[in-house]
Amino acid sequence: MAARGKWQMDFGCRDSMGGVVDPLGYEARAYAEDESGKGRLRIDEAKLSAAKMKRAWATATKPVQSIGMMGFMLWMSGASLNIFSMMTVGSALWQPLSAVLKADDVFSPFADDRNNVLLPKLVYCLINFGGMMLGLWKLNTLGLLPTHVSDWESGLPPPLSAEMATAGVAL
Repeated sequence: MAARGKWQMDFGCRDSMGGVVDPLGYEARAYAEDESGKGRLRIDEAKLSAAKMKRAWATATKPVQSIGMMGFMLWMSGASLNIFSMMTVGSALWQPLSAVLKADDVFSPFADDRNNVLLPKLVYCLINFGGMMLGLWKLNTLGLLPTHVSDWESGLPPPLSAEMATAGVAL
């Protein structure tokens, strides 16, 4: 065998690794050999399913954080009509609506034969509808929702008069 320099290593010899300790978190029994002889990671399906469901619930309750921030932004936008308040209200209405429309795409990675993601998806949609209600509340405080009879007055027929007054006629 040729003499090796100071910075050379012989990768063909396995005896040199006899005293090396496995790194933290490494478990040799987590790998099993299949019939081809290659090692593969054993996956516990029940644990994977439980982890997916836990992530689905975390995703379902995530919009609660954004509702608080949106409520604060709506409060800070004031009670007058200006471009900032209109952009904030538009955002408060559009974000929950688009989130509800994309709910199937959001929860598709968590769905499998063991997990029913209908309940987390329902919670996700309800929380987003709560955020949309905040936007509708702000529209009402700005006076942009037609909630009074006077808002619909142009569509009402004129009332019939009970009396009629005429001017006197000179003879």
